[in-house]
Amino acid sequence: MSESHHVDHEERGQQFHATSSAIERLLDALNRQSPINLEFITRPFNKAFNGRVYSLELIYAKSRLFRFLVRKGVNPILLFVSLTAGMAGALRRFYKESSQLALNLLGVVYPAWQCWQLVKEQHTHDNIQREREYKSWLTYWMIYGTFQVLDNWTYDILSLFPNYNMYKLAILYWLQNPHSNGASLLCHQVIQKPIYPDPPVTPTATTYSIPSSPESHHADDDQLTLTIEQPKSGGTPTTASPSPPHLPTSTTTSILDGYTPTLQPRTPPSIISNSPSEKQDQPYSLLEAESAW
Repeated sequence: MSESHHVDHEERGQQFHATSSAIERLLDALNRQSPINLEFITRPFNKAFNGRVYSLELIYAKSRLFRFLVRKGVNPILLFVSLTAGMAGALRRFYKESSQLALNLLGVVYPAWQCWQLVKEQHTHDNIQREREYKSWLTYWMIYGTFQVLDNWTYDILSLFPNYNMYKLAILYWLQNPHSNGASLLCHQVIQKPIYPDPPVTPTATTYSIPSSPESHHADDDQLTLTIEQPKSGGTPTTASPSPPHLPTSTTTSILDGYTPTLQPRTPPSIISNSPSEKQDQPYSLLEAESAW
């Protein structure tokens, strides 16, 4: 008994959504029989158009009259097309008679209802999703308020754009429609900038100055004196010129530090031995010592 009741419920559900199911079968048959790949056309069409058809079927299925006619054997596709065409004609006539009222109703009724549902909610598990919805509806109300301000110059705008009201109607519908999510798209893709990561810090060269000692202030003033001792057979050591009288006492520094170079005649290159031991026994001349320093 329960299984038969479940089957009847599924069949009735398929009858209520017969129009959207027929569109899906038609698109699938078109993809299979086409010599080329048409999914780049049929897939967006199925998502945009057929999704709205399915939403209308959900609304019609809540009507007792619609369910009663379907149970009586009326074709659900024909019934859906008739109801949709009748509603479209009535809305078109209402828009022509009072376009301003139609725009205000479209721009206020459904968004106000959704915002009222968000305000009544006190506890929610998905806070991030709720925050996105809050920002989306705030974006919608900002744009709607902008249109309300522009309506003060309606006659001037209509003279420049005769279809201004139609554009406004299409924009408001796109912003609040749950399928297009225009307000959410504008909020999170246009108005709100993404969070960029901080750029990596590049280390820069830092110059450190080493404080000098008090004695180093007079380093340039002191004149270094080089003292070279002459061979024993020679005269007295030769000392460079002393410091100027106005400078402090010069410091005499012996670079050779006790080494006494010996003046020897240079040996011709042809008789110089290449052995390391012989090179160590040969004395250096004064010129070689000076060139080494």
